[in-house]
Amino acid sequence: MALLLSFILNQKCSLQKSLTFTLIPNISSSLFSTLCRDHPTLHSSPPVPKKVPFTVSAHGTTWQDPYRWMSNTDDADLSDHLSHENSYADAFMADTRGLQRTLVSEMTSRMPTKISTPPELWGPWT
Repeated sequence: MALLLSFILNQKCSLQKSLTFTLIPNISSSLFSTLCRDHPTLHSSPPVPKKVPFTVSAHGTTWQDPYRWMSNTDDADLSDHLSHENSYADAFMADTRGLQRTLVSEMTSRMPTKISTPPELWGPWT
């Protein structure tokens, strides 16, 4: 796992030599994003969702929830935002497509071709 992560990091962005092999498993995704800020193929920033003012009150406590609109899955703005996020992620990860294919094919090759579980009795249903 650590070797794979180091390979990905070396492919995605340049890291300082002080980052040793033992520290790589402890890198959080936010640190990874920060280190890769200067990604060579991206010229735009990640999409930022809109904020719609919404106040929630419960049990005497009031707070703001500007992303409440995202709970409505039928909202066209949500669909647009998610498609923009997906496009951004695809563009960001474009240079790892070969590695992704390799990993998927390796994982698929290790899985049995047919997975079946025999039925078993559970409760009063037979």
